[in-house]
Amino acid sequence: MKSLKNIFTARFQFLTAILLLSSVHFAYAGEWEPIVPGIVGNTIEIRIKNLEFTGAGTPQVMNNHIIIIPLGIQMKWINVDPLVTVNGEQGLMPHGIKIADSSEKVLTASPILTKEQNVFSYTFNKEGTYSYSCFIHSFMKGKIIVIDFQGKTISATP
Repeated sequence: MKSLKNIFTARFQFLTAILLLSSVHFAYAGEWEPIVPGIVGNTIEIRIKNLEFTGAGTPQVMNNHIIIIPLGIQMKWINVDPLVTVNGEQGLMPHGIKIADSSEKVLTASPILTKEQNVFSYTFNKEGTYSYSCFIHSFMKGKIIVIDFQGKTISATP
């Protein structure tokens, strides 16, 4: 089990890196903006509501955003979209998550997220840039940058 000091140090490095990397949006011609999602333990929860990705516990919309995370963090997508009626039965608005690497090769995809199974999780164990999207609603998308902070020194120069 990690010591409290190691956990604190890793989280401090993670938050410092986010602050330092917050200027990365210019590389994406203004289309993508970096954000800090809600972290619950070692999991980042993204809620799917009203045809948008949002952070857990925050109204911040996460469509077309870059999420910067440390290596080994699990991301969890939870469908909480309002109920819809299909063929006389009530259920959640269906969504599905697709994760691809920087070459757009699909690494994994969720089943359709409905009221029976409304959660999909994926752990990022390799540094790199990834994209995620709803494979039912292609306008719902985001990017993830995974960084291995172990043994790296992070410093800022004004």
